[in-house]
Amino acid sequence: MMGAKLLGWFVAGGLFVYGLFYLLAAGLRTDVATLPVARAPAEVAAVEAARNPRLNLDNPPVFPVDVDYAAGAGAAWWPKGESPVLAELVEEGRLPPVAERVGHQPLVLRGVEGV
Repeated sequence: MMGAKLLGWFVAGGLFVYGLFYLLAAGLRTDVATLPVARAPAEVAAVEAARNPRLNLDNPPVFPVDVDYAAGAGAAWWPKGESPVLAELVEEGRLPPVAERVGHQPLVLRGVEGV
């Protein structure tokens, strides 16, 4: 008798949770009866061109920063250190020091953390 009563409570609880989810989904569903706003063909073409993942080799993206190379190694953009892996290779003599690797006019790029 006790097992049937407990089973009834589980079924009632399950139906309650199912009904709760059903009502929540019905309240949050998107409106499919209304048609979306029509956009101008030029606007659609511009968005599709912006979404194009191909690299345009005629007009590639440019990220370099214009710097004064006369400032040299004292400039804020000049590399001050290197990764530990590269430092080990420099110590072993398998790689030249960072000052020799960057040259006298290094390419300076603006990144997430700055120059």
